[in-house]
Amino acid sequence: MKLIIFIASCIILLIANSCSDDKSNPVDSNTSLIRVPANYPTIQSAIDAAKSNDSILVSPGRYIENINFKGKSIKVSSTEGIFNTVIDGDGKGSTVTFNSGESETTILDGFTIINGSKSGVLCDNNSSPTLRNLRLTSNHSTYGGGIGCLNNSSPSVNNVTLIGNNAHYGGGIYCWNNSSPHLRNVRIAGNFATDGGGLSCSDSSNPILENVLIVQNSAAYGGGVEILFSSSPIFKNVTIANNTSALSLGGIYSNVSLEPILINSIVWNNPLAAVYFATINSPNSITVSYSDIEGGRIGIKDNNHGTVNWLGGIINSDPLFINPEGGNFRLQSGSPCIDKGDSSATYNDFDGSRNDMGAYGGPYGNW
Repeated sequence: MKLIIFIASCIILLIANSCSDDKSNPVDSNTSLIRVPANYPTIQSAIDAAKSNDSILVSPGRYIENINFKGKSIKVSSTEGIFNTVIDGDGKGSTVTFNSGESETTILDGFTIINGSKSGVLCDNNSSPTLRNLRLTSNHSTYGGGIGCLNNSSPSVNNVTLIGNNAHYGGGIYCWNNSSPHLRNVRIAGNFATDGGGLSCSDSSNPILENVLIVQNSAAYGGGVEILFSSSPIFKNVTIANNTSALSLGGIYSNVSLEPILINSIVWNNPLAAVYFATINSPNSITVSYSDIEGGRIGIKDNNHGTVNWLGGIINSDPLFINPEGGNFRLQSGSPCIDKGDSSATYNDFDGSRNDMGAYGGPYGNW
């Protein structure tokens, strides 16, 4: 009898172990790693099941869905990177939405994001997630074709490419109503808008841009950048070049009480002027130092309607990009922008040498 009971117990144990190893079952309540599609078939269903601090790993594939993080402090990342893992919004609204007060602990990492019809990524309503290692293309919206930052939303945007997006305001990125994202190692290229081909910021939005390329974008107002209504972005090691404007209103177009700052940057080969101040409404100001500005002081067309704080270290020389027509805006050997940025050690290049002007100089220029 004891032998029979022992054998029966072993059989029950084997059955239980077999069930626990069944990969088709959802993860249990104590699991912090969720896999798509192994555990859940879609990214949204995995987000819905996730708890705070969970991680979601997404296998390669094309996921046709519109996802919303619903305020959860989770990380959603791909296993094999942006060129193998696509989230396709199918023209049915924002491809990815953060609108429930997400913080930097909510992370999206490693995807190509396409076909959003209300921004590829929308950050709204006090939502400031971390966006990194992304490629956003073929998205459109009224506000922010690639990324829309609205209503006190200031995401951290790292190692992101925005290309071929379009909008009325901000073909690449739009910042509105106290939204001040921090961009680092970001390429904004080949986007289109009526206002601000690459970037538009408005209504007290003060983004910080470090090591950012804003190139080959087009718009009626501000081929590269448009700044409106008491916004004061900071450009550090930024290249704004080869943008076009239907109304010839500048690489940077500014209107209504602004105080942007340019340091260690290059503004070159943009329509009519490097910077253009509108001739109506309240005056603007701009502070420039250690930068290559096409046309020098004359390259900032203030229309007697603003203040230009023209500080030291500014040059007016062809930056000698390697191949701008082909999209390579790195500096040739012998460029006048090499070792000509601010000499403070704070701005040194990643190799310890003096700052090179433009997107590939400074401590974060190795990208």
